[in-house]
Amino acid sequence: MAVHSGYSDRSIRWFLEPSRTGGVARYRGRESRTEDSMVFVPEHQREYVWNARKQQALIESVFKGYPIPSIMVTEDEKNRYSLNDGQQRMETFWRYYTGAFAVNQKRFDQLTDDEKRRFLEYKVPIVDTTGATRDQEMEIYDLLNQGVALSHGEKFWNRRSKPIVE
Repeated sequence: MAVHSGYSDRSIRWFLEPSRTGGVARYRGRESRTEDSMVFVPEHQREYVWNARKQQALIESVFKGYPIPSIMVTEDEKNRYSLNDGQQRMETFWRYYTGAFAVNQKRFDQLTDDEKRRFLEYKVPIVDTTGATRDQEMEIYDLLNQGVALSHGEKFWNRRSKPIVE
């Protein structure tokens, strides 16, 4: 099977808000560990580790219209997206959206309608690796993250395909 390796973008709104009244968001924070989410966090992904400074820097980048690193996904046969890289960024968006922290002393619900719209309409760059083998996904991940070194433990954790202990 050939690697799809498409590039696209989606607004933050697409990930965080329901597509229809009464629906659920495609990404639901740490609840997205389950595969019933449209955008889910695979089991092998590390836990959320970003500190307040990194969280605030990402949200400030969005409001300033600055580029952010892409999110790497793989689409399955059920049209769900596995979040292979970028779950720290997605979790930060979710945490800000749900009021878990403030940026410049303002939580999301304290923003003006225009500020909320600007945040939600920000385009997140996406690399789609649908069709890649696990080895190809790891190679793409390594190539995309040359400037962001992971510890040996994080690399081990991310490359495992099964739980360490069953």
